[in-house]
Formats: sequence, C-alpha cells, structure tokens
Amino acid sequence: MKVTFRCFLLIVALMSTTNVLAVGYVTRSCKQAGALEAFTMSWTEPQYMLTRAYLPKIDSSQRRGFRWERFNSHGTLGIWDFTIRSAAGIHPWTPISIFNYFNAVYSYHYWYNRSTHKVERRQFGTTRCNVLNWGVNNW
Repeated sequence: MKVTFRCFLLIVALMSTTNVLAVGYVTRSCKQAGALEAFTMSWTEPQYMLTRAYLPKIDSSQRRGFRWERFNSHGTLGIWDFTIRSAAGIHPWTPISIFNYFNAVYSYHYWYNRSTHKVERRQFGTTRCNVLNWGVNNW
C-alpha cells in the first residue's frame, strides 16, 4: 500500500511540474491547400508564445530570385501572445496571394517558460505539408 501511494505521489508531482511536454510546434508548407504557416501551441493552458514564419517571396530583382518575408504572430500583449495557439504565415483564410511565394517555410518558435523564467526557442524549416504532425510533445 505504501509503495502504491508513493508511486501515485511521484506521478502527480511529475505531471504538475513538467509543463514543457505540453508545448509543441508545427511548420507546414501546403501551397496546394493554401497554407504556408507555422504554429506554436500549448495543449494544457495559455502560455506566452511568439511565432515567426519566414517565407521566400518571388522577386526577380533579387540575384537569387526571391527574398525572405517575415510574418509574426499577432500578439495581444506587444509581440507576445498569451494563448494556447500562436500562428504566423499565410493561412487559407488570409487575403494574401499564396502564388507569389515558393513552397517553403522557415520558422522560429519562442516560448516563455514560466517555471525557469527563460525564453526557449525552436526553429524548423520545411518544404513539406506535414499534415500528420500536430506538435504533440515535440518541445
């Protein structure tokens, strides 16, 4: 009985202190579906997050044929979002022509870890749709 109770207390303690596993990120390049986007999300509670997506916009005046255009998530508190989902880029509901961009996304995902009081960053680049990746426990 004591061993079971101690295991239960250990599991409860670990679940209440490990909020890192509740934050995830996704980057998608689905030009056919109208989405060149990046998400940072929290699966348990609102967090301070910021998402930046860099998209290669076609520009014939540039030597390499494109220039990087930055999209930020729309922060309600300055640039930071206090939300469960922070998104940046071109989404299917955005009134921006997706055909002016190449099929690629490079993203930065920022999360303010309230337990360590540090900003953590992840970055990811893709040219794939990643439909099955929903950002579960990949922080």
